[in-house]
Amino acid sequence: MVEALLDVRNLTKRYGDFHALNDVTMKVEKGSVHGVIGPNGAGKTTFFHCIAGTTPSSDGEIVFEGRNIEGLPQHDRPGLGIGRSFQVNSLFPDLPVIENLRLASQALEPIHGFIFWRAVVHKDIDQRRAESVLHRLGLDGEEQTLVRALSHGQQRLLEVGMALMAQPHLILLDEPTSGMGVDDVPKMINLIKGLREECTILLIEHNIRLVSEVCDTVTVLQAGAVIAQGTPEHISQDEHVKSAYLGEEL
Repeated sequence: MVEALLDVRNLTKRYGDFHALNDVTMKVEKGSVHGVIGPNGAGKTTFFHCIAGTTPSSDGEIVFEGRNIEGLPQHDRPGLGIGRSFQVNSLFPDLPVIENLRLASQALEPIHGFIFWRAVVHKDIDQRRAESVLHRLGLDGEEQTLVRALSHGQQRLLEVGMALMAQPHLILLDEPTSGMGVDDVPKMINLIKGLREECTILLIEHNIRLVSEVCDTVTVLQAGAVIAQGTPEHISQDEHVKSAYLGEEL
């Protein structure tokens, strides 16, 4: 049996009487690409917030590598091996690409980012790691380019690169192709396919082509609850999933 890297058990998030998540249970196998899909308002981003520690859950457990991390502060989770990219870019637009990556590496040693009275000393290992990540992103030669000068597609790739700098065991990708042009989407698909060699990937995505090409397992959320889970082929034929996406138009 393949080991579960992430085991989410009966996860619930309540806002008063409203359930953003309702008894969500899911296992993400080590070395897999696991997709989370669903219509708008299904609870996908809230689910990611709970795993990343941005939002505390109301009930349930989040077990990562055998440890229950529910209640663990957000800033402690990267050190355990959980990285994340966001639906909206969270880059430093006025800094060069290389500095964005080196800053991201501080997730492994966050206390060093708060020593204001001493000049920052960049480690050779951080430099080599940043250059390696740049190569994987296809951004060779852009080291000193200000992030604001990059195309939107390049910025989305860099967002994933920043998550990689912390050398995560699990990376959470929130709509990695959001806003990307048609020509840029294959670059993201190829990047994700390559990433599975070094980490497990859990992603939210509306691009069905990407989900079909890269995901081993897909979980479908509707109104905060799991309505289906299986391979992309299985999910594409599920009548409950078709109804959730199409509603009365079905």
